[in-house]
Amino acid sequence: MKRWSTGLLESLVSKSNPIRATLLGRLHFRQCLTYIWILIWNIRSIPELIYALLPAYCIINNSHFLPKVHDPAIIIPASAFAIYNIYTLSEYFRCGLSARAWWNYQQMARINSACAWLFGVLTVLLK
Repeated sequence: MKRWSTGLLESLVSKSNPIRATLLGRLHFRQCLTYIWILIWNIRSIPELIYALLPAYCIINNSHFLPKVHDPAIIIPASAFAIYNIYTLSEYFRCGLSARAWWNYQQMARINSACAWLFGVLTVLLK
């Protein structure tokens, strides 16, 4: 995964990146957007890492990053969290997979994001 991550980011900053190809007329705009969406997929490891470290930071500083349970504002992030997870779990069930498979995928997605993708991004940044 690290090699994949590094290769995609290197092709984004190389001479033949999709933005340049679009400006030179060799690529349609929608194709450029699709290529960019795929090429920067691993950059999301940085916000995911920050979001994973945020609860520990808040515990150390005795602060909150989400509304308290008693506040009505908690309904928005809680419902978004619940809807997304119920939807992805229902997709697994429709494909004939188990809840355990869904849970294992969720864990591996966090591990890939925190390790392989992050190291790929750092490799490209340090070159």
